[in-house]
Amino acid sequence: MTLEYSETTFRVLFALIEGEKRFSQLINEGKRASVAKILRDLIKQRYIKRRLVDDKPPKTFYSLTDTGKKLLRDQKDELVSKHTLALNRLKQLDKS
Repeated sequence: MTLEYSETTFRVLFALIEGEKRFSQLINEGKRASVAKILRDLIKQRYIKRRLVDDKPPKTFYSLTDTGKKLLRDQKDELVSKHTLALNRLKQLDKS
């Protein structure tokens, strides 16, 4: 399976390589509506997971699944050549 996604999708995935993030931390990677749609799509594809903390106000966290990590690892060379931002964050993935 290959990743054919927008630059914003890659930015979201790369941000998640660093670990679990809240939505507010991910909207720096693109427009709010775009990031929300991307997150829904990636959850549906099981590349990321969503964790809801029942607090006041509720807190939502996102992280890569093992499937998402494997997909990024398998395509590391291709991703790095297309997206230079990937290099350092993908190296972090190898450590986890």
